[in-house]
Amino acid sequence: MENETLENSVLKDLIKKIDEKAEQFTAQIENLKEEFESKVKYDKHKDDIIDSLHEELQDYKNDIIGKMIKPLLTDIIYTIDNNNKTCEALKEKDAAEFTKEKVLKVVSGLSEDLEDMLYRQGVEDFTFDFSEFDPKRQKIVKTVETEDKDKDRTVARSIKKGYLWEGKVIRHELVEVYVYNSCLVNKEEDNE
Repeated sequence: MENETLENSVLKDLIKKIDEKAEQFTAQIENLKEEFESKVKYDKHKDDIIDSLHEELQDYKNDIIGKMIKPLLTDIIYTIDNNNKTCEALKEKDAAEFTKEKVLKVVSGLSEDLEDMLYRQGVEDFTFDFSEFDPKRQKIVKTVETEDKDKDRTVARSIKKGYLWEGKVIRHELVEVYVYNSCLVNKEEDNE
């Protein structure tokens, strides 16, 4: 009987320990469940914030594009208005009054208006005064042969201005460049 009581006592202790461990596991599982639910809520909240920020960023981007384009559109409208005003004034003139100089003045006025518009948008025109060809800012559209070796790869003349925006070339200056041709020297010597 003593053995039975001892066994019962050991069994009771063992059951008690198992119950304690089961309670600990249950508490840990409950804790993990709470943490998981909290993490899911946090992730959902984070996703909502990201979606909201993305939407704000898109609105901001669209607004910036609008703010950037609006001054350009205003300048174009102003130029159209000026051009229409000039056309109306010219309609009232007699054709005999149109001299070459007057027509050139009207056309160059439109070009000046457009250059002013570009300037207000941060675009600057340029032409280089030095004779050395600069491939970073100039583009060769025509070559001119020369017998003078010192003129090789120098600018013969500027054909069209180049344009910079924020320090970057948006159109190269279009130029004619001298190219040395030794055959020209030999032909001249043969002709003499």
